Amino acid sequence: MNMTEELKPVDVFYWFGKLSEIPRGSGNTEAVSEFLVQFASERSLDVLKDDY
Repeated sequence: MNMTEELKPVDVFYWFGKLSEIPRGSGNTEAVSEFLVQFASERSLDVLKDDY
């Protein structure tokens, strides 16, 4: 079983809502990037942030 088989719709919508709350526009991705880095770090996941 992989991770996506264990997801419930409520979980997906919760995280979609969190991402949707972050203001962003074309080329303005820093806040989303930081959110994802923090999300991964809090869960001891490997994360690599490149210049893009």
